[in-house]
Amino acid sequence: MYKNYLYIINHRLLQLLRAQTKILLTNETNVLLTMPNSPYIIHEDDLLQPRPLSVEEFTFFKILGNNPKIPEIVKNLNHFIQNFTYRYEYDVWGQYVDWNSFIIAGGSVVSSLLVHHSTRNGSDIDLFFLKENPQLFKNAVNELELRLQNTYFIQRKTIWVDRLVQFDLFRKFTIQDIFNGHHFTPSVIIQLIRPTITPITISRILHSFDLDICAAAFNSNEVIISFSCLQALNSGHTTCYDTPISPSKFVKRAIRFHKYQQRGFNILCPKDFDVDAFFNTIVKDCKQIPSERSYRFRTQQFGDNCDSFSIQKKFCEYYKLY
Repeated sequence: MYKNYLYIINHRLLQLLRAQTKILLTNETNVLLTMPNSPYIIHEDDLLQPRPLSVEEFTFFKILGNNPKIPEIVKNLNHFIQNFTYRYEYDVWGQYVDWNSFIIAGGSVVSSLLVHHSTRNGSDIDLFFLKENPQLFKNAVNELELRLQNTYFIQRKTIWVDRLVQFDLFRKFTIQDIFNGHHFTPSVIIQLIRPTITPITISRILHSFDLDICAAAFNSNEVIISFSCLQALNSGHTTCYDTPISPSKFVKRAIRFHKYQQRGFNILCPKDFDVDAFFNTIVKDCKQIPSERSYRFRTQQFGDNCDSFSIQKKFCEYYKLY
């Protein structure tokens, strides 16, 4: 794990505890400080406990959305796997994945953590490659494709050479179905990703997502989440670490905000974020620049310089953490 990164974070947490503030996360903070490793592995029932928003969250954020209840979370790994199987056919393709080389992270894991979900399949399966060598990635993708062909018809799309390959997986279709006008839609979409971050670790993958609720992973044996994802699950509110200040990001963020509102979460937006301007922006004015088209491959990661509204700075100033 990132010892330097965790050391900095622990230093700030210790300062908060010594300051005897009114923060309502004392128990969570102490747990984080005493844990030998981060992120969390969900196997303790007491980790997932609904909570109201804290004074600090109300101080620094406004709420986008009006979901009245915190989404109910599964109680155990078996329930999670049942959801993952029903929503994403995990029992069919999971056996073909080399789990020493890949880990699933992001929206598909989150949706399977929810007891109730409005759609059967609301996300792609994002398989992140845990090694840096591009040739190893290419070999692993080719080998997985061969194994999947035992069960699926595959349409392969290379979206970014040596970085992002997509498999559209089809089964239970006949040629007659196509002639009868049935939509030839994939049962599952798998995206295989070799991250640009180095070194590649599970922790860095989770902390690279723009929404804290997405920082959840599954390695076939365990569900792993970040501390911030835990707080999003417990509070029913997700924070975006890259809240848009430019219209070039508005459409992408709007789609993602809406997706998680549909899943039962409200969005915490910085107080300075102009929600009315965001909603009233005409789509044709949201011209994306090339670097905005693939959030997974930004060179900026959380912890560097993506805090557009300086929330971290304001938090430190609020508690005089200099």
